[in-house]
Amino acid sequence: MAFRRYVDQDLKKEVGAFVQHDGSTEIIPLVLARHVSTDTDSPGLGNYEATRTGIVGKKPAGEYTFVQTGAGNTQGKYVRYTNAKTGKAVVFQHTGDDDSSCKIMR
Repeated sequence: MAFRRYVDQDLKKEVGAFVQHDGSTEIIPLVLARHVSTDTDSPGLGNYEATRTGIVGKKPAGEYTFVQTGAGNTQGKYVRYTNAKTGKAVVFQHTGDDDSSCKIMR
């Protein structure tokens, strides 16, 4: 899975995000549904959960929850994808090789 996020540097605001699954040519637009800071004990670490909804054919196809823990360490980044039809969840771990790449956790 590859994820791309676009931020307006002047506004400091996300203006778009897309995901592409391995073996697919389809690029799925993502809509930001919620963003929650999870820094309860030590504010300012940059830990968060951001949930985005994938849209395919003008309908929600699934939910992507991006989680960052561990003060931004690569090991603390993962994505939980939940299929809208089946409810099946898959967790992708950030590879660290490329800012946009993730692999399925086994």
